[in-house]
Amino acid sequence: MRLSVIVPFLDEEKYIRRLLETLVNQDFDKKEYEIIFVDNGSTDGSRAIVSQFGGVVLLREEGGGAYKARNAGLKAAKGEIIACTDADCVVSKDWLAAIYKGIRDLGASVVLGQINFPQNSSAALRIFEDYNNAKLEYTLKYCEPKYYYGNAGNIAFKADVVRKVGPFSEKMTRIIDGDAEMVQRCLAEYEGCKIAYLEDMKIEHQEVATVSAWLKKIYIYGRWHVPGKQEYGYAPLPLKQRFAVFDYCCRNNKYGPWKKMAALFFLALGTLFIESGRLARKLKGGRG
Repeated sequence: MRLSVIVPFLDEEKYIRRLLETLVNQDFDKKEYEIIFVDNGSTDGSRAIVSQFGGVVLLREEGGGAYKARNAGLKAAKGEIIACTDADCVVSKDWLAAIYKGIRDLGASVVLGQINFPQNSSAALRIFEDYNNAKLEYTLKYCEPKYYYGNAGNIAFKADVVRKVGPFSEKMTRIIDGDAEMVQRCLAEYEGCKIAYLEDMKIEHQEVATVSAWLKKIYIYGRWHVPGKQEYGYAPLPLKQRFAVFDYCCRNNKYGPWKKMAALFFLALGTLFIESGRLARKLKGGRG
């Protein structure tokens, strides 16, 4: 079997059906991939919805967070490539084809792709989308490996990488840097590890439909984010590199002067929210 898809979920009945529909209707040989959903203790109708889709492997891993659920999926996976996404996302029709082609043609050990917002999103939310995707692409193409990070909502590994470096760290249950920790561990422990950005590897984050929803999300990120530089080597991009990312984003998306000004405003607003979350954590003694 070529691919295994792992999706943890917890009370996602609002979104989970759309994800399942996009996964079972991939432009990829149905015999060559499996879909594994791991219930992390849902009390809504999520589990019943997954049960309606024949052929989907349904596991249960009570509590312990999304990383523990993903690890349960890793233990059950049979594919040569392990792909991960989240239950509140939908994947493009050629998502698996893009992953398989990218790993095969580029010789990559780990691949990451675009995370987009719903198609009817506002122009302001599109700016955040453009910047976030540009940042990941720029970092993986032009920066030192110590700046590499990931997002478990759209990532895939060769299975032998996971066998070598081990599963996601379950200590990272409430620390969003767990995705970066996994990427950095792959770099450190898998000889010749190549990590690539695939523009055609696209998912859509259903949950984030408005600017206010995004600002709330990054405030929470700031509040729970605990830097782990000393633990596993990851370092956030310095200010100079962030300006380079901004320029890269503007050039790639052909922003004119007015849109550049709007982008500066909204990105500054995003920075304010994430730093407010960090300040709130500090005021509570680092407990979030």
